[in-house]
Amino acid sequence: MVNRGSSARSRRSRGFGIQAVAWAILLLGSLSSGRAEEPSDPVAIPALLEALAGADLNARTEAIRVLAGMGIPVLPALDGILAEGSWWAREGALEALSGMGSIGLPVLARAARSDPRPEVKRFAVRMIGRVRCVEAREILCRLLRD
Repeated sequence: MVNRGSSARSRRSRGFGIQAVAWAILLLGSLSSGRAEEPSDPVAIPALLEALAGADLNARTEAIRVLAGMGIPVLPALDGILAEGSWWAREGALEALSGMGSIGLPVLARAARSDPRPEVKRFAVRMIGRVRCVEAREILCRLLRD
């Protein structure tokens, strides 16, 4: 005899866990936004960075948005993800850097020029292209010349 009730219950609890993570990221983002000059919450940044590598696409997307809004305080952490993270996390870090606009350009440019992995270089160039400013255009022209 198969107990179908426990299977349905475990699916619901897993779904609730993913929703809880997404809500936590939303809450952390609302608490952290608008404080670019202040040091960021030491608990929020690791949770958001962990979500970059997670399987929940909604939580990951929200983490990218929140990290992009945090600006300068998270640059070293995102740079660390580029050096040591999984491909999925590195892609998320590059998207967050792109979302920062001109603030994230130095890290994106360094990844496009000198990262040893060709897939990171390609994605970094794509993310530089998303930043709509003169500096981004100049970086792309320099990359074409190199």
